[in-house]
Formats: sequence, structure tokens, C-alpha cells
Amino acid sequence: MVNKKRLIPSIFIFIFVIFFYFLDYDLIFISIISLFCLYDLYFSKIINKNYSYLLIFLFSFFVLLSNFFNYLIILYFILFLILIFLFFILNENKKNLFIYLIFIFLISCYELIIYDKDLFFLILLLSFINDTSAFFFGKLLKGPLIIKSISPNKTWTGTLSSLFISSFTLFLFDYNLFFCFFVCSFYFFGDLFFSYYKRIFNMKDFSNLLGGHGGILDRIDSIFFVIFIFIFNQIIL
Repeated sequence: MVNKKRLIPSIFIFIFVIFFYFLDYDLIFISIISLFCLYDLYFSKIINKNYSYLLIFLFSFFVLLSNFFNYLIILYFILFLILIFLFFILNENKKNLFIYLIFIFLISCYELIIYDKDLFFLILLLSFINDTSAFFFGKLLKGPLIIKSISPNKTWTGTLSSLFISSFTLFLFDYNLFFCFFVCSFYFFGDLFFSYYKRIFNMKDFSNLLGGHGGILDRIDSIFFVIFIFIFNQIIL
């Protein structure tokens, strides 16, 4: 039986995203998401209150700056690659590096939604389909876990089922089939990366904003790498 505590917040987020898709309030949408993400970081004690204010100011500043310089998205992409590299090779400062990664991620989300609103919301739609199908088929079919030490609920059956379903959905939008499987596999890696970070700092969820569903960061973790793949494929190439 599907857990209502997990299903209801998913439906709420889906309706929230659809609501903003049909409105011309892109900046408001990404600003709300960013504030919720900062709340998650503050709630989980990754950052303090003053640091939160600073990040809000910097986010607003970089958004304003991006409107004057069209190629800053390339800089964000390069910074993301450097930060990911440093995150995995440095044992110290993982907390600060994670904050920087989230900051670059949110700025990049803004860049992508301005560049192509439909593409950004397609990424969110695929995330919803991927997460929901993984949860549903994982519960229905069960089976062996993938990496129990990092993500104790991820099964092979749920992950592979969600990969095929989300890839087929993206294929319907006239993308190359190989590209579809490549992109959709990174929904899993995004989720895994956030789970890995939470295990390092002994966190179950970033916040209780959505009750049993965790915080916003717990729900958009799967699009973390996918955003940058589409930025590279659609904007930089």
C-alpha cells in the first residue's frame, strides 16, 4: 500500500509546479524554491541565519548580473565541475563546498528557466515521474537494494523501472534515445549524491518542511546533475 505521507506532498509539489508553469512568474517561482532551499540548509544547521541572509543577497546579485552578461552560465557550469571535483577529493570543508554547490545549482536553475521555460519544467516533470515510479515499483516489486549504506530504500527494480519510464517519456519529446537513458540515469545519481552527503553528516532529511517528505532539497535532489547536463547540451554546445 502506498504511504499517504509520501504521496500527498508529491501531489502538492506537482500542483505547485504546474500552477507556476501557466503563469509568467518565473523569477518568483525560482525565488520561492531558493528560499525554501535556504530554509532547509538553515534548519539542518548547515548554515546559520546571517549566512542565509548573505546567500539571499548574493543570489539576487547574481540574478541581476546574469541579465547583463549572457555567458555567465558557462562560468556557472565550470564552477560546478570544479566544486564537484573538490567535494570528492577533499576530506575537509565538505559542508562549505556543498553550500557553494547548492548556490551554483539555484543560479543555474534560474538561468535555464529564463533560457527555456518549457525545458526547465520538463526536467521537473521527469523528476516527478522518476521519483514516483521508483517509489511505486520499488514497493510493488521489492528486490535487492543497490547501495544500502548510502540509500537504504533504493532497489534495483524501482530504479530500473523509473529509468525506463522517465527515458521513454523524454523520448516522446524527440530526444535521442541514448541521450534519454543517459540523462535519466543522472536522476538516480543526483538522489544518490544528496543521500551520500546526508549520511556524511548523519541527517535523515534537510528539514521537516513537507512532513514525512523532508524538505525541498530532499525533493529536488534528483535534478541536481540533470540541470547541468541540459545546460551543457542546450546552451553551451
